[in-house]
Amino acid sequence: MQEKEIDEIFGNENLEDVSPEEGEKKKVDIMPRKGKWQDYFPYEHRLNQDKLADFVQDNLSDGKVCVLEAPYGIGKTITLLSSALATGKKIVVATCNHAAYNAIVDEVLQINKKLNKKLKVAALIGKKHFCPHLDNFSYDACDNAKVDAECPHFVDTYLKSKGERKFSEEAKNLIDSINSKVVNDPDSLRHKSFSTYVNEEARDKGVCPYEVMLGMAEEADIVVLDYYYVFSGIFFFAKQRIFKDTEDWVMLVDEADEVKERLLGGVLTKSITNYGLDSFKNQIRKLVKKGAVDFDDYNVIVKFSNLFSDYFSEIESGKEFDIQKEEFKEYVGGKGAWDEIYEVVARVSEEVEELIEEKRAVKLDLFMEYWDNLGEDYFRYGIKEGNMLRLSMTPYELKDTVVFEADKKFKFKDILDEFHGVCFFSATIGNHDIFMDNLGIEGEFYSSKLFNTENLKVLIKKDISSKYSTRKEMIPLVKKDVELCKSFVPGVLLAFPSKVASYEIVEKLNSNDVMDMDYLSTGIFHVILGGRNSRGINKASKLDIVYIYGLQLPQPDDYFFKKRREYLTKKYGEEKAYEILYANVVNKACQTAGRIFRSQDKKGLVILGDSRYIYDWKLKNFFFNSLPDYFKNKVKQVRNDEEFKQELESFWKEEKQMTDKAAEDSRIRWLPGEKEEG
Repeated sequence: MQEKEIDEIFGNENLEDVSPEEGEKKKVDIMPRKGKWQDYFPYEHRLNQDKLADFVQDNLSDGKVCVLEAPYGIGKTITLLSSALATGKKIVVATCNHAAYNAIVDEVLQINKKLNKKLKVAALIGKKHFCPHLDNFSYDACDNAKVDAECPHFVDTYLKSKGERKFSEEAKNLIDSINSKVVNDPDSLRHKSFSTYVNEEARDKGVCPYEVMLGMAEEADIVVLDYYYVFSGIFFFAKQRIFKDTEDWVMLVDEADEVKERLLGGVLTKSITNYGLDSFKNQIRKLVKKGAVDFDDYNVIVKFSNLFSDYFSEIESGKEFDIQKEEFKEYVGGKGAWDEIYEVVARVSEEVEELIEEKRAVKLDLFMEYWDNLGEDYFRYGIKEGNMLRLSMTPYELKDTVVFEADKKFKFKDILDEFHGVCFFSATIGNHDIFMDNLGIEGEFYSSKLFNTENLKVLIKKDISSKYSTRKEMIPLVKKDVELCKSFVPGVLLAFPSKVASYEIVEKLNSNDVMDMDYLSTGIFHVILGGRNSRGINKASKLDIVYIYGLQLPQPDDYFFKKRREYLTKKYGEEKAYEILYANVVNKACQTAGRIFRSQDKKGLVILGDSRYIYDWKLKNFFFNSLPDYFKNKVKQVRNDEEFKQELESFWKEEKQMTDKAAEDSRIRWLPGEKEEG
């Protein structure tokens, strides 16, 4: 468990300072809630929301893990919140999407407004988004300012006496004031950024916005936070500061299809860089001058740092490469010297951690311990990018990986077991067997077969392919398809598997980035599948057709993809390995398609422009079978231009007739020289 990571979230205060009496009080303060989900549902329910709600409430009440797949715009957020509230437990919502924070808070406010449930809520985003006075925020600068009492906002947030840290009167009054507004005047906060509101109020009072939100989280009935707070070593400290007894909480995991990749590519990757080593040396040098660290030990660290840099000396800049564990140990340690270096690094790291004033020592000993004990289920690699040298370790799979260690080794499933119940939810789970196997969990799965609108059609174009070898010849075909779509509707969203695939088509169609449109725009707009604007951005809700060109498959020659493919193929065989690697491909397309469906009455058309959505030579029907049920129910294949045009005409015939009539009426009424009637 790395103190550096812990400090980044909670600061370096002593979390044990909370008195037992205060801890007991927090536990007693849990609101006595129980009943039916309808008691917490502030709208008239529609479609099969009742089935979703019953499924979630039953599973959470029984303390189970469950997985829910339901379409965009159906109201998953309020359905799950109502179901979770009916269990009588507090709720933590883990998400990777900042846009989701405000949507969740808004639903809590609506429950308070309509049903007077007096729920408290907190939305805990990263500290860097809250800092009121550091233009170029860094965790080091923040912690140094706190330790040296140079941050007036932090100083005015807490009172310190007898080793305890308690909120100042100013901070406590602000927390009470915001909570009162949430409970008694929720409508005044709806459709605003809650974190921005808290940020501005705290700055105005001269206290730390992050610490205020953290204080609100301690009292809240619903806490919204990033995956990082629960799926990393930070969880152990979040339990002490926020969750207290996790059995009193249920967890909802939003954007569940993103969990595996976010953890593998982020939280669970351990690295050391030449910059980190330089910082480590500088920390030790200060202590050597004070006589706190032996000079010979310092020289061992310097030697290790120099050898680390030498290891990269013959590697080309911009090159990625994999490393054999024993090879690196031999290079650095020489003839049996690794053990000596390891001992010195571990001992000095501990001394630095205890003595350095900033309490932000680089945890080099942890890196070396990981490196020394790595099994074959971890990928070890190096990257040289200009002057930056980095060695990293990342697991190939999530399910058997130790996410963090506290009183025991916690795997992903062990974290889930801490809560009373857990529900993963998303519009796109895909193959749920693969999803649950990848996470190492067992549970019930529910997939909605109904979309939020009956006015949806999904066309799969069998004459289009986004394979690299065919892209040149596909350009005029895709251009023609999109122009035909545009002749039927005012606005079209065009999605590409990559920027490279988009260049010539975007230029020929003169399309604009979807982020540049306003809510009343018409035209052709483009987005990249899996990009930050393809999920959660609602600007496209006014468009009527989304044309998805291709699948966003990992490039076969991608370095990290190849290493993972080799490992998984050796372990499971080629077919299952590819299914694991491509499990989220269709999800990205469906998430992008969902941008145009945000209301119950919306009529729209989804076009999947790639024959592999039906059949792939290697994975057979895997991509089609991974489509959500509510998509598969709407699918129709088209083989050529003629069939495509017929489907467009049939689907938009009524709307086109109405549009043409309105245009004709307008033309007749505004002929030059004629007066408008009425």
